[in-house]
Amino acid sequence: QANSYPEIEPFFGQPPLTFTFDNVQLFDFDGLRGRFLSSSYAPTPGHPLYEAAMADLQGVFEQWGENGRFPFIYITRLFLGQLNRH
Repeated sequence: QANSYPEIEPFFGQPPLTFTFDNVQLFDFDGLRGRFLSSSYAPTPGHPLYEAAMADLQGVFEQWGENGRFPFIYITRLFLGQLNRH
């Protein structure tokens, strides 16, 4: 792929091959909540912001979900090449 990633290139002796993969995971609300709570920045039960975060997450799920599923869309980039040994 022709994209340039200057922050990655110093790790390689030459510009690496780059592959991009589009991904979608479909979550029901329990799955979305679990995915959110597995993030280090999510408030944990008992935290003062936990209930508000769960209410907001429910609102996002209801607004953007379809047929009881929420699409979690992301891109994975793979950089392939020899590492710079300097």
